[in-house]
Amino acid sequence: MVVWDRPAEPRGGKRRAWRVTTGAAALVALIVAVLVVANWGVVRDHVEAWHFQLKQDTAMIESDPKAMSRQPRTEEQLLHFAAAKFHRPVIFSPHEVTSFQFRPMRGRGVREILENRGWRIIEQRFPRRAYVVIRAADPIEQTILDPPLVWDN
Repeated sequence: MVVWDRPAEPRGGKRRAWRVTTGAAALVALIVAVLVVANWGVVRDHVEAWHFQLKQDTAMIESDPKAMSRQPRTEEQLLHFAAAKFHRPVIFSPHEVTSFQFRPMRGRGVREILENRGWRIIEQRFPRRAYVVIRAADPIEQTILDPPLVWDN
């Protein structure tokens, strides 16, 4: 038969060191919890951006000033234009990009154009600053149709 001995209790200075270490660990855990709660929106966006990048095949477009020289006509050109305008890389899933041409939209910001085309933009700061562009809705669902005609009788 095996008899288990109870470990000896810490004595003197060891007990105090154990209390200090436990208190410091609890304080660090509390600070991390407060920071996560206070900045929940940023934490949530980063977790979603990392999840998107880990679960899907993604591509990255680096910032290229030459992309701003012409008006974008396709979504891929629009993403190149956005990378140049934001001065940051744009990360996206190539499977979500359509090759359809669309009417040029003037007088709006790139972010607003992307959001109107059904994209959601997440600003990633860690591990590298970039914009993660996720398809929020199908562009067909985002299309605003003309109001129905009403015939007066």
